Amino acid sequence: MPTLMSNPRRGKEIIWELEGDFPSLSSIAAIELDNLILKKSTNLEGVKRLAAKISNSLSMTSNDPTAIVVMDMAMTDSQLSSPLETVDQLVEKAEEIIGRLKQIMAKPQKTNITELKTMRNFCITLSKHASACEPSPYDMEPYHPFRR
Repeated sequence: MPTLMSNPRRGKEIIWELEGDFPSLSSIAAIELDNLILKKSTNLEGVKRLAAKISNSLSMTSNDPTAIVVMDMAMTDSQLSSPLETVDQLVEKAEEIIGRLKQIMAKPQKTNITELKTMRNFCITLSKHASACEPSPYDMEPYHPFRR
């Protein structure tokens, strides 16, 4: 029987599948951007996956309402935009953010520190709002019929 250790690449993919939600991905991306600011590492796999997650969640075929609300709150709180009035405005602004993340991925060493800090703060804010919008684990457990 194959194990995760026998195929480390598959093991990493399983870990990314488990960490594939907005709170986890945005936290990982914030850590990676912080490491880039501190010149500790240039690994930006989390940033890449977060950009893909944002793109997939706001595509016209998906239009995940929770993702729309979370992105709007994160963009407003991180001061990347003023409050948006339509989904089209939000998608346009999200595409701009995805473009900024891709620019960082393309030339991580040459990116302005201010831009890195701005995007790190956006990732932190996105993680905070995404965590707040997720259901509580207590809500997922069925209540016992004899409990009050």
